[in-house]
Amino acid sequence: MSDATFSRLLDAVRELAGKRPAIVHCSSGNRVGPVSSLFMLEQASAVAQAMRVGLRSAELTEQALEYVRSRQGI
Repeated sequence: MSDATFSRLLDAVRELAGKRPAIVHCSSGNRVGPVSSLFMLEQASAVAQAMRVGLRSAELTEQALEYVRSRQGI
């Protein structure tokens, strides 16, 4: 996923969360895992949580973590 995709997903979830509870879903859990990691501050916790919801792709894991690392402190 590109940074732009992560940003759009994060913006959409934040907008929904401000209005009502939201569920982010995909059929395998592999794509929702990186999205859930955007909300975690500690990387080990983020990866563990993402794997619990179905993340299996090492490539998506690294892309999500890179996105989070690049925006820490913003």
